Amino acid sequence: MPPSSINEIARFPSSGDNAVIALRDLEKGLAIKHDDAVILLQHDVLTGHRFAVKPIAAGEFVTSWKYPFGTANRDIDPGEYLCNKNVLFRMSIQDDARYTSLEIPAEPNFSDDIPPYSFDESSWVKPAQVDYHVDRPKFLGFDRGERGTGTRNHLVILGTTASTAALVKRLENEFRNRAAELENVDAIVGLRHTEGEEHNADERERTLRTLAGLLANPNVGGFVAIDSGRPGELQNEQLSNWMQEAQIPAIRCRFLTATESVEHDLEQASAAVEELAGQLNTDQRTPQSVGKLRIGLQCGASDAFSGISGNVLSGAIAREVIRHGGAANLTETPELSGAEDYTLGSIGAPGIATRFLSMLDRFKEQLGWHGGKVDKNPSEGNLLGGLYNITLKSLGAAVKRDPDIPIEHVVDYGERMDAPGFYFMDGMGGDIASYTGQAASGCNIILFVTGRGTPTNSSIVPTIKIVNTTERYEMMAGDIDINAGRYLDGQPMDELTGECFRQIVQIAAGERTKGEKQGQNIDLIWRRKFFHEAPEQKAEETPARLSGRPLVASTGSGSDLNIGFSGWQTRIGVVPKKRVALIIPTVGCSVATAEQAAAHLNNSDLVGETGADRFMVLPNTEGCGTTTGAEVLNFMLGYSAHTRVE
Repeated sequence: MPPSSINEIARFPSSGDNAVIALRDLEKGLAIKHDDAVILLQHDVLTGHRFAVKPIAAGEFVTSWKYPFGTANRDIDPGEYLCNKNVLFRMSIQDDARYTSLEIPAEPNFSDDIPPYSFDESSWVKPAQVDYHVDRPKFLGFDRGERGTGTRNHLVILGTTASTAALVKRLENEFRNRAAELENVDAIVGLRHTEGEEHNADERERTLRTLAGLLANPNVGGFVAIDSGRPGELQNEQLSNWMQEAQIPAIRCRFLTATESVEHDLEQASAAVEELAGQLNTDQRTPQSVGKLRIGLQCGASDAFSGISGNVLSGAIAREVIRHGGAANLTETPELSGAEDYTLGSIGAPGIATRFLSMLDRFKEQLGWHGGKVDKNPSEGNLLGGLYNITLKSLGAAVKRDPDIPIEHVVDYGERMDAPGFYFMDGMGGDIASYTGQAASGCNIILFVTGRGTPTNSSIVPTIKIVNTTERYEMMAGDIDINAGRYLDGQPMDELTGECFRQIVQIAAGERTKGEKQGQNIDLIWRRKFFHEAPEQKAEETPARLSGRPLVASTGSGSDLNIGFSGWQTRIGVVPKKRVALIIPTVGCSVATAEQAAAHLNNSDLVGETGADRFMVLPNTEGCGTTTGAEVLNFMLGYSAHTRVE
């Protein structure tokens, strides 16, 4: 059999790299033609993992995108599978035969060590002028004046504080199908979050800025905000005052306060929603320049192809939006640790680097207070998908900035974008809170790149899903809008970019995304820190305080408990316990899917047949970058063992 061309079975992130990424599972002994040489694979290599294509001497850097992501700890020959200790460990604990049958090195052949980055202001070079398009196409959007241009006309029901979330959810369910009866209203959505009672000034400021930004997003035509009225919790008056002081233009709205009567609150809020829905229905789409687009660049459940197909495509699309006079927003501060060289390779002024690096240093410091490190960021799925360390993951994320486009602005989380160009927004390394901040900054479209697949979507901003490979696209065709895997299959990137840019303009004009059709959305406000100052003892030095095990009640003399009795003893007699079948999303990204599953099952014959009265979901905000994983798991196990759970 003749040798396989390297372009048929692998991809270089950049020409000149000494590491290449396998496009499919490759077996030991495969002959590969590269330049004038034939390489024999010395190990099995999984899809998305890397192997050497030239000799790498001990102490030499291992490279992708022309940047180092590790250092060889021995001489590495062409054809060797490249592996560090993290990925070898992850593969060793898998039960799947795909991993247990592999012929791979017994020991790692490179370490994650690379020199720390430092910015030299004297070496800064002013970037080349962006080549702007003269002709700028139009799309039909909603002109919001100073607030920008909306790609949607949404009526938002906001829970100003976390304690009104249940009421907002009830209203959202009741009005879920109402927008279909209104020609010019795209959706009536509930906006719920986990904040509300916050005594730290910085946290309160960020919460108010984010909520105000979400309501001021041009995709919002009007809103109903509901607070609890409880002392100490966030009040509508505080939110309204913040919006006035920030000089946010007037928006159609109603501010309501919940009472002790749920029925009264539902009646009052429903009347307000109906009134505003009628007003929003008079809005009309009008021709708007594509230069009015504000694109949020996001990725989640990444794999090794994120940095050579999906993220490159999203960066190219953002480049075209900026060349038409628009703006793009990149975030997730810790996900750029290790990729500072690339991220700051083109900036509009030296001060941008200084501010970005101060944000990254602050994140590292505060993460350390909780016993965390940014180099622990890659998840198990990332590692198994070929992202061996934080540097590889960060480089793959950083290419969402096209090299022809400089970073011109750095803003805080949820801070409004008020000019065209490329922005970096401070934010956490989690999808949901990140795109929520981008929506608060004014993004009217989000490009969400995923490698291993995620159903997550913003409630108020169309979230266009881009997947890295054709295989995964075909697997998740109901959730994914764009297949960046076509580039890996041979389609030129410029051609693919043009097609996708036109598709995005159509979505901006009202065409529904797959996520909008599925109705899978969730929002989360970033809570930056829990300690107000560095604690004396690191989190990893103290045992988990919360085990998740139930409290043991005394059954001695005088106890009112009826152990083993299937009901509660009350003043009116025995009340049978209701039993639930519990669905536990193990990450926040799957909450919407779990809620849809519960709604479907509650309308099925399985209710009653399972011994449960209903299916319920345990929603949570965990998943990305948690540093208290043991406690989170204990909570989930504790709920699953609850006496009411069938």
